[in-house]
Amino acid sequence: MPASMDFRIAIDNTGKVGEELELAIVRALEICGGKAETYAKLNCPVDTGLLRNSITHAVEGNAPSVQSYKANKGDGQGSYSGSIGKKGDHTVYVGSNVSYAADNELHHKTKSGFIRHSLENHMEEYKTVIQSELSR
Repeated sequence: MPASMDFRIAIDNTGKVGEELELAIVRALEICGGKAETYAKLNCPVDTGLLRNSITHAVEGNAPSVQSYKANKGDGQGSYSGSIGKKGDHTVYVGSNVSYAADNELHHKTKSGFIRHSLENHMEEYKTVIQSELSR
């Protein structure tokens, strides 16, 4: 019978695991933000198209997905610059910087809550995305 052997594994991959987890979280946030942006645009009230075209998402310290936008009718236009939040805060932001966006979100007679609903009505889908990205 062989003598017992004692050995140790001297490789520490905790840093790499942490990096991979961070990347998975950011991927999940980006996917969920893109989906929420799409749903918000689908349900947004539209007159000139400026508000709908301005809806964007940004993940923790990154630039928004929409950099500039303009109305489909008329001459309205706008842009985003910089980033929102800070890297590592594990947040995705969905919204618009158009001056009347909040009023439409809160008080539109038929489409109020179009951004909020893009998040609330798809929670199971977002949960699936997050689980999928974290288990890759």
